[in-house]
Amino acid sequence: MRRIKAFGRFWWDFVVGDDWRAAAGVVIAIGATAALVAGGVDAWWLLPVAVATILWVSLRRETSDVTGNVRRAPGPRSRGALPRPRSRP
Repeated sequence: MRRIKAFGRFWWDFVVGDDWRAAAGVVIAIGATAALVAGGVDAWWLLPVAVATILWVSLRRETSDVTGNVRRAPGPRSRGALPRPRSRP
């Protein structure tokens, strides 16, 4: 039983990972593509567009702070990026 649980946890971490919203979006996109194809629509283009959009939204959410502003990594000239060397007397 322990191996079955470990196997299930592996696949959960592999598919869902850190962002369950992205995994749910991909599942919805696959379902929408299948529904359109079943209805006779040539929907090969839907899945790549949906995945690119989901990736953009996920990255945007992860790089934004609470106020919605995009966080920037400190550059080499910004304050606090590197400690200043101590001056010797």
